[in-house]
Amino acid sequence: MPQLTEKWRVKDFIGISRSDTLHNDKILGMILNVSDEIVNLTARTFEKGQKVEYYPSYQQTLTDAVPIYVKLDRWPIDPTAELTIIYSPYGRHNIIGRTLTTQDYTVDNDKGIITIRSASGALSQMLLITPAIFIYAPDGFQVTYTAGYDVLSQVSSPPDPMDEDGLVQVPVGLRTLIARKIADDWLNNKASGQLTGPGVITPWSSEQMQQIRAYRR
Repeated sequence: MPQLTEKWRVKDFIGISRSDTLHNDKILGMILNVSDEIVNLTARTFEKGQKVEYYPSYQQTLTDAVPIYVKLDRWPIDPTAELTIIYSPYGRHNIIGRTLTTQDYTVDNDKGIITIRSASGALSQMLLITPAIFIYAPDGFQVTYTAGYDVLSQVSSPPDPMDEDGLVQVPVGLRTLIARKIADDWLNNKASGQLTGPGVITPWSSEQMQQIRAYRR
C-alpha cells in the first residue's frame, strides 16, 4: 500500500505541531487508507519500477495516416532507462518478434504515451508476407520500460520521527489534495466525537473527484 503524502503536511492542515508524534500512527493509517483509495480511483500505479506490459496492435499500412497509441500503466517514463518495444502478432515476442527502433515511435515521457508509426515497413512485410506493417493482435506489442515516482528510503539513522521514508514522491498537487482530505476528515470527526481507530474516511466530494481526474490513467 503506497504512502502518497507526508505526515507533516497533514499535521499542518490539522494544526498539529510537526514534532508532535502522539498521533503519527493514526495519521499514517489515514494516509495509507486514502492513498489506497487514490490508486483505485486513478487506476494507476505510482511507485517507480520496471514493467513489462502487453498492448494491442492494430492494422497499419505504409500509407496509413493514423498512428497506434499505447497508454502505459505507469508514468512519468524514466528517459534514462531502456525502453524496448517488440512487435509480434503471434504472442512469441522473444522468438519471432521485431524490435522497433526509435524511428518507429515517439514517446511522451510525462504522460506515458507512445505513438507508433513504423518507419521500417520493408522488414515487417518480409516477416509477415503481408502489405501491412502491423496487423491486429490483442498482445501485439511487448513494452519494457521504467516509470513512476521515486520512493523515499530511510533518511536518517537512527530513525527520526520527522522522516517520511516510504513516501512515493508524487506531484505536490496530489500530495496536497490527499493531505487536505485527511485533515478535513480528522477535524470533522473530532468535532463530532467520532475519531476512533485509524480515523474515519468520508466519501470524496464532487469537487475533490474533479481534482482527482487530473491524475487518472
